[in-house]
Amino acid sequence: MIEELLSQPAVQFAVFSTVKIAVVFAVVMTFVAYAVLVERKVSAFIQDRVGPNRTAPPLALKVPVLGRLLQSWGMFQPMADGLKFMLKEDFTPSYVRKVYFWLAPAITVIPAFLTLCVIPFGSRLGGQKMVIADLDVGILYTFGIVSLGVYGIVLAGYASNSKYPFLGGIRSSAQMISYEIAMGMSVVTLFLIVGGPEPVEGDRMAGEERVAGPIPAGVVRDLPCGGVCGDQPPSVRPSGVGDGAGGRVSHRV
Repeated sequence: MIEELLSQPAVQFAVFSTVKIAVVFAVVMTFVAYAVLVERKVSAFIQDRVGPNRTAPPLALKVPVLGRLLQSWGMFQPMADGLKFMLKEDFTPSYVRKVYFWLAPAITVIPAFLTLCVIPFGSRLGGQKMVIADLDVGILYTFGIVSLGVYGIVLAGYASNSKYPFLGGIRSSAQMISYEIAMGMSVVTLFLIVGGPEPVEGDRMAGEERVAGPIPAGVVRDLPCGGVCGDQPPSVRPSGVGDGAGGRVSHRV
């Protein structure tokens, strides 16, 4: 019965798609967690601080030398952050617009995950393509989905029920739109050489080393724009909370 069910193309598609989504989500979230750790350690080094070096499970500390070494590097900090994220209090202020307060984070996060659907992580693994959705208009889909995240920033400011965070949300959304144009141009260069908007075709040509030339130039343009869109120092100095609450205009440096 199970073998007959798994032999159906629709069931195979659903099972393999679910496995792909689970694997991509696990890998990406792990990478994000440790990327945040690297950012915290580098920021601590720049600011002459130690950074995360205290968190560790008791069993890990019983491992001679290695346990203390991993603790000093902060390797267990992402685990503590993930546990705190799941167990922290879900607090909603009484003065906010509650529907938009809940909707804004979802509109920001969901498009970021949806863009992963068309990114090829390789050619094939067995008989399956190493991409969740092989779309003929993959890059156009990515541009369309990424642009939706801007609405979450505006809604977050509007949800505060205060004019100053709302003005800050509008300014941040304008900043994201302007730098996303430059990010898009760095990707367009690659797909002009590939000859189409299919990310899978670009991955195949990259494997043949036919598009290695323009990639460094695109990375040089893309990384600063990504830092600015994420409001990450040193690309951008985040606005002071006190400045926004006091109604004063904060300036980018």
